Amino acid sequence: MMNKRLILLILVLGLVISFSVTPESGAAPKEQPRKAAQPAKAPPASRWDTVLQAAKAEGTLIVYSSVNPATKQALTKALKDRYGIAVDFMVGRGEEQIQRVATENRAGLYLGDLMLYGGTTLLANLKPTGMTASLESALILPEVADPAMWRGKKLPFLDKERQVIAFISQTNGRVAVNSDAVKPGDIKSYRDIIDPKWKGKIVMADPTVSGAAEELPLFFIVLFGQEKGMEFLRQIAKQEPAIIRDKRLLMEWLSRNKYAIALGPDLQTFTEFKGNGAPITYMKLSEGVGVTAGGGCLAMLKRAAHPNAALVFINWLLSKEGQTIFQKAYGTPSARLDVDMTGIDPAFIPQEGERLISNMSEEWYATKAHSAEIARQVFKQQMQ
Repeated sequence: MMNKRLILLILVLGLVISFSVTPESGAAPKEQPRKAAQPAKAPPASRWDTVLQAAKAEGTLIVYSSVNPATKQALTKALKDRYGIAVDFMVGRGEEQIQRVATENRAGLYLGDLMLYGGTTLLANLKPTGMTASLESALILPEVADPAMWRGKKLPFLDKERQVIAFISQTNGRVAVNSDAVKPGDIKSYRDIIDPKWKGKIVMADPTVSGAAEELPLFFIVLFGQEKGMEFLRQIAKQEPAIIRDKRLLMEWLSRNKYAIALGPDLQTFTEFKGNGAPITYMKLSEGVGVTAGGGCLAMLKRAAHPNAALVFINWLLSKEGQTIFQKAYGTPSARLDVDMTGIDPAFIPQEGERLISNMSEEWYATKAHSAEIARQVFKQQMQ
């Protein structure tokens, strides 16, 4: 009986204990109230994004240049398709464009943005006017600002102030021939040009004006030395070259075999004529060749009218994409190392082992005035 009562007591106590436990004590712990979700912070916009947005708002830019129609069209279309920015090319001779910009600036007008010409125009003529801006911080894209991507493993600025940058690196032997008149092996050395058989068969671009022939006297003096270089120039004068300023007419005469040899031909015009089937060849001769930026130099004007669009153009043009498009249209090799050279005349591509005489320095351009004076003295009879 006692056992039954004991068992019953134990059961009752168990029930009392089980029901004395509060519902909360047996439930899962309450979830702590959560803090209101904070929106994720967007990463700060890169400088390129900021510049690009502002450039699209500007919508256009003005580039003074002398590029050929094919290059103008290619660059205009590509930048419009890529970024929606229109490029207005003001094409003309460099000296005239510089005078135009200077006149506008004196009147308080700042209408243009960039100048795309050769080193002579930008370094010797434009920079001394004080109208160029530094490009030190203009190279924004990593692939543009990386020295390892450029020939010589350095950024291709032409001056210490970094106001002019060159994006073409091409060899320039300064001699082109009509391949019907000059057979392979006829001319291997510059000295072959002064063979009497070529007398009266040479056309020469005027070396006293800005252009491809302006450096001819200086080039030969550097190539052969002062005394021998001057004598070589006098021997060329004895060949009675026809000296003209019209670069297209010079190329037409060479293409039609009116003259067998051309000295100082414009490389852009040569490329255009050769691309159209003219029987002309550019020569690499044994003593060495020049290395030039040709018409592939860029400077930014102070107080540019469209500064952000100008920065986009600079960085796009100097990128692999921009250089590939420019190179194809212009026909001369880029200074970028990652641009495919397929289709470029091998005569224009610097090769390992060649003696290369570079004109891509401010010091070289500073001496060109003396070069023109030498030309006036040596070729005065032909230039009368």
